[in-house]
Amino acid sequence: MKKTRLEICGGKHCRKYAKSNDKLAGQVGDEVEILRTGCLKVCKKTPILVLRRDGKREVFRKIRSKTEQAAFLRYLDTGKMTKRLKEHVRKK
Repeated sequence: MKKTRLEICGGKHCRKYAKSNDKLAGQVGDEVEILRTGCLKVCKKTPILVLRRDGKREVFRKIRSKTEQAAFLRYLDTGKMTKRLKEHVRKK
């Protein structure tokens, strides 16, 4: 089984939120591989997280507040996305 991977954008604008992203990275379990990347070129000056699991790629934007991070962590654990978290999924 492939390991779940969380890619954290390290581009110029996303680095402003490095503290928040570092906190989130510290809260995910060992079953999630953390990869810090260069600019992912999918945003408009917003912090970006890319979740890859089960052959699927999901791009999340603006996961900054404690509430948003908690919803994201719940999603990692349960696979169920809250309405609030759905608002942070980047549309293709």
